[in-house]
Amino acid sequence: MTSERVFQSQINAVAAALELSNDLGLGRTVYHAGLAVPDRMPESAQLGPAIVHLAICELVVSVNAETCGVVPVTEEAIAASLLSIVSAIVPDGLVWDRIRIAANDAQFKDYYRDRSDEAAINAWFVRRVLVDPHHAGGIDTSLVFTNYTYEFRYVRGHDN
Repeated sequence: MTSERVFQSQINAVAAALELSNDLGLGRTVYHAGLAVPDRMPESAQLGPAIVHLAICELVVSVNAETCGVVPVTEEAIAASLLSIVSAIVPDGLVWDRIRIAANDAQFKDYYRDRSDEAAINAWFVRRVLVDPHHAGGIDTSLVFTNYTYEFRYVRGHDN
């Protein structure tokens, strides 16, 4: 399978896994509408010494305000669930909770190299980029729900 096909198949697999887990395993107060994958992705990008495929996707997770008898969902729980889902789909890739910038060759290997193929670059960076709380209108200004926007940045390629 070509690098481009593997790249696209991994994006599709992560999107499908997220679709199967609408509540991210966190209960009925959590909901998302799926991973937004851009229609047009750059064909290549420079990552250190390598040219890679790059996709930047987005996921908005909505968390309803605390309801009677329901433990509130934390941002840490959301992030852990997202990282767990991606890690299960991409077992040989590296999955990080933030963007990692390599300062040298050793870090490049630690941050981006596929676990089973030393020549392959296979990394996902999942990070929260926005918190958007929504309050009731009028006199009642209590919190109704909060949207958390996560960026999924995926790079895949091989050494030149």
